[in-house]
Amino acid sequence: MNPCRTVETDTTLFILWLHSVPSSAAVIEWIHEPMSNTSTADRPAVSDSLGDRVRQNNAPSWILSARLDLLLIIGTPILLVPAVIAARADAGVRELVLLVTAIAAIGHHLPGMLRAYGDAALFRRFRVRFIAAPITFLLVAMMLDYSRNATKLLVLFWGTWHFLMQSYGFARIYDAKSKSFSNLTAWLDYGLCVSWFITFNLFDLEGFADSLLTLYASGLPLLPPRATNAFCYGWAIVTGLITVAFIGHHVLRFIEGKPVSYSKLMMLGAHLGLLGWVTLAMDDYILALGVFAIAHDIQYLAIVWEFNRRRMTQLERSPGLLSALFRPERSMIILYIGLVTAYGFLELVDENYDGKIQPLALLLTVSTLLHYYYDGFIWKVRERSNQDTLGLSAENTSGTGFHYSSAVNHVAKWLLFGTPVVLLVLADHQRPPLPVECLNVISISPRSTRGHKELGTMYVMTGQFERAVPHLKHRTELKPNDADAWYQLGAVLIEMGRTEEAASALKRAVDIQPDYPEAQKKLDEVQSDF
Repeated sequence: MNPCRTVETDTTLFILWLHSVPSSAAVIEWIHEPMSNTSTADRPAVSDSLGDRVRQNNAPSWILSARLDLLLIIGTPILLVPAVIAARADAGVRELVLLVTAIAAIGHHLPGMLRAYGDAALFRRFRVRFIAAPITFLLVAMMLDYSRNATKLLVLFWGTWHFLMQSYGFARIYDAKSKSFSNLTAWLDYGLCVSWFITFNLFDLEGFADSLLTLYASGLPLLPPRATNAFCYGWAIVTGLITVAFIGHHVLRFIEGKPVSYSKLMMLGAHLGLLGWVTLAMDDYILALGVFAIAHDIQYLAIVWEFNRRRMTQLERSPGLLSALFRPERSMIILYIGLVTAYGFLELVDENYDGKIQPLALLLTVSTLLHYYYDGFIWKVRERSNQDTLGLSAENTSGTGFHYSSAVNHVAKWLLFGTPVVLLVLADHQRPPLPVECLNVISISPRSTRGHKELGTMYVMTGQFERAVPHLKHRTELKPNDADAWYQLGAVLIEMGRTEEAASALKRAVDIQPDYPEAQKKLDEVQSDF
């Protein structure tokens, strides 16, 4: 699987999930509801009473509607919890979730592409970008094809930024809907999202260890363990202080009778809560990544559908695919989901492509990079056309104050993107981790299994079984429910002639994952020798 797409997930689960809701027809009908009207004219007159001001300023406000927001934006992380629990308990369910994740990895790119090339006004304004970007990213993808490590790091950093900016964007829209347009509030929203996303990445044991090994393979010198851990805990303290400031600021606004968006607070709590749970409490790194990405994609598809529908309604004389697709009809919603799913199925075609050049893999990598890039500017809430479509007025859209000229801003971003990519490709050693790098990662993150796994595997490959066993055993101690860890330990013990211990390890692997034919075969062979 191309690593540029394993970081994302998407819509196929959305389809399955809609059909699993007790009344999926009702869900479809909800999508026809207009977004809630939050204009000042429709609000009741403000009373001089503090209690009246608090009630009127803090009434929940929504992007789509109350039910749709609670279902598809705020409540999505919570509704995914049962799927996560089932996937952790049953290997078959886990494989299904990962299959859905793989199919859906590309799907949610499509709606943004449709708007970029189907909205005539938007295309005229940014035509240079829309023409130059695919060519540029094709060249980047061809360059990244020679550097797997550079690809992983690019997607890690840009993907994390992409995810956190979606949460921040929702926060700003909810505040604007609630008539809360304080710059300090915007800064605290921004700080909260950035600090917590980075914190979860730093304390995600397997993800952080994997990132360190990838950085080392790309030329980064070994980090001193004590200083690295001090930085991680220092960042956690900063995150805590920002969180306290965020809470205190909103409490003070509530006491003063100023607008506070409860919808925003619920959304941020659900988003950060899910991210914290899957990264800190789950030991399955791939599943954790997929679950959070699925939540991200469902939210994205929901708001993009409503945005494009309203946009096409505003542009009364706008013939073409976009106007036809985003009509407020049930059949169009089904077609929308079907197109997104079909686009996502290109991932499976790529998985089964045996050619050496793999042009489809390059195409899908370009799709991922374009998705990240286009989403950085076509949905900006500061844009007047986006404000009109979302039902916001210009004075409602406070931000963090980063308002440089378009040309300067864009050149700076391209330099920020291009320079690290070139350096990473040039510095990539194109080799597996070295023993000293694995030992460094173990020192920095002793509860991570990645360093032990890599080091144990290296010793096995060189026939140093006695040196491999302690690391493989430590891996099973850290992850006692990892069938692969027990299988690898059992296979090495067989090579060493320690058949009784091998049988015990292999039996544990089969008990954890009954449909593990390799482990069952080796177990049968060992037991037949007794």
